[in-house]
Amino acid sequence: MGNLGLFNKDAAIHEVEVSVALNNIGIRTIIPMEVWEYQSIPDAMGGKDRSPDSIHDLYGNPACPSLFVYASSSKYRICELPLLNEKERLSVIGELLSKFSKSTIEDYLLWFASVLGEFTGKLHSAGGHNYAASTHNVFVDGTLIDFEYVYLPDFSTQDPNINQRPESWMDKELLGWWDTISSLKTFLPCEVGNVELITTFFNNYSSHGGKTNLDMYRYFIKSM
Repeated sequence: MGNLGLFNKDAAIHEVEVSVALNNIGIRTIIPMEVWEYQSIPDAMGGKDRSPDSIHDLYGNPACPSLFVYASSSKYRICELPLLNEKERLSVIGELLSKFSKSTIEDYLLWFASVLGEFTGKLHSAGGHNYAASTHNVFVDGTLIDFEYVYLPDFSTQDPNINQRPESWMDKELLGWWDTISSLKTFLPCEVGNVELITTFFNNYSSHGGKTNLDMYRYFIKSM
């Protein structure tokens, strides 16, 4: 699937660089294609076009608005499933069952939890974290998207707070992905239990280098 995202230039370049870096450590992401820079910005009131560097970002720097062009292997993110009717939703999941050789929706949901656990463990093992872990930033096939707030030791974000105390943000990420898995479960007719989902997620997280000293890890393990 071809897609476009509107970013400031620095953020678009960050998307590309982090996506490549995540792929290099075994995390499946969208495929970056190009960053197209605007040569001019049309005035909303019909006046003269504006120079791209006259547009400022949230930090007061020249934004230089750009289009980030990327490809994904899936059409829908988790957050978009509730927007589909039941027939459409089951059709999407049916395609995923066939693609990944799963027999039931329960199998798919456990597989999804395992994939997120694996990717999160690999990211934390590399010293990084994803501040924006949510239903909006992962496709139904487990492909990750939106890396503006993904921190890696070699790739800082524009927000200095997110670059500090990585393990504190890792805790937030664990909570964000668990909420994502729980939300996915509510959209699907299945009988898999929370304990099985938590176990699957955290077993794959720890076996791929996840940090077992994190507060959220210890909390969830204790609750099982």
